Amino acid sequence: MFIYPRVRVRKEFLDRGPVGAIARGSKTGWITEDLFTQWFQHFLDCVQPQHRVQPTLLLADGHASHTCNLRIIEMARENNVILIAFPSHCSHKLQPWDVAIFKSLKWNYDKEVNGWLKKHFGRIVREREIAELFQCA
Repeated sequence: MFIYPRVRVRKEFLDRGPVGAIARGSKTGWITEDLFTQWFQHFLDCVQPQHRVQPTLLLADGHASHTCNLRIIEMARENNVILIAFPSHCSHKLQPWDVAIFKSLKWNYDKEVNGWLKKHFGRIVREREIAELFQCA
């Protein structure tokens, strides 16, 4: 999910982005309990863990929107999801996604942005290009 620093996100921000991606906004651009609940519902719709024999493991950082969200905890239990939250401020050491996935994704995204900037000299990457660059990364 992409989170933009505005309450209403324009639909074209997801044009040419990853298939099935969703975008939401908040006044601050930071995740909230409500946004995480929306993302979690999207996760349930896509992954369908309630129809699997084995539980689905979901790893999350220690942000309060994940760990203090009773609605999420109840939804996880009801839908065969085991939710594990890493302690705050140590995900760079403990969270496997940071090392295994996001490091590579960040490197490839930066590569795509740099390529885009070279092709569009004098311009900046705007919100409407983010999803497409992310898709390429």
